[in-house]
Amino acid sequence: MTELEKTNVFSISMGNTGVLEEVAGRAEAVARAKQISLDHNRQKVTLQRLDEMVTMVFSDGQLETYVCETRDRKAPGRKKDDFDDEEAEALNEMDNDVDDDLV
Repeated sequence: MTELEKTNVFSISMGNTGVLEEVAGRAEAVARAKQISLDHNRQKVTLQRLDEMVTMVFSDGQLETYVCETRDRKAPGRKKDDFDDEEAEALNEMDNDVDDDLV
């Protein structure tokens, strides 16, 4: 399966049972996960896109949690500790500017 195809297929799981089924199409997967969560009271149903960038949790037929990763996890990230002193200072100034805008 290509990376593009993985963005349109979702796995549905419930509790510790593992993957119950895979559903193609977001709308179809959401409808199926809602129905399963209604049919099994007090069970959390997890819907996750195969590329693991989108995860939803349903309970009693309602969306409880929605998480969408905005960065590719495969891309190497940099922590502030990885920057040299000038870059770190510039990042801190940007952080402070954002904080000032919020006040």
